[in-house]
Amino acid sequence: MDEIFAPPMDGLNASNFWGSFLPFFYVLIVLALIIGVCWFLLRLTGSVRKRGGTSGNLQLLESIFIASQNAVQLVRAGDKYLVIGVTKERVTLLAELDVSQIKEAEALPPLGTSFSKVLERFLPPKDEPPHEKSPNEEPESHKPEI
Repeated sequence: MDEIFAPPMDGLNASNFWGSFLPFFYVLIVLALIIGVCWFLLRLTGSVRKRGGTSGNLQLLESIFIASQNAVQLVRAGDKYLVIGVTKERVTLLAELDVSQIKEAEALPPLGTSFSKVLERFLPPKDEPPHEKSPNEEPESHKPEI
């Protein structure tokens, strides 16, 4: 009984290899499932939040952040347009606008539009001649610096 019993060392065989790495693969599968469930829940809550922001009577039209937790937002409430300031602690009414004061944002091009098509919107038409300097205009190098 003084002998120490050790498993026979007959080299690395397939059953020993898979037997030692099988728990590792189980952990990877469980981690993948956890990540998948988290991704699904984030997508679900994001879509609920988007749906909630465009109901029949209330709609967030624009939002601009002026600091990390401070924003100015344009909200449509029924037939009124409100400009509100939103901070971490409170919401403040800044102004009430008429429909005539609201400027519609330019429609964004659909996803998948090539960069050259988007760039054409901002460049002058090709048949328009380039802007030429008038004879009274001084060259760039002679203009005084301000």
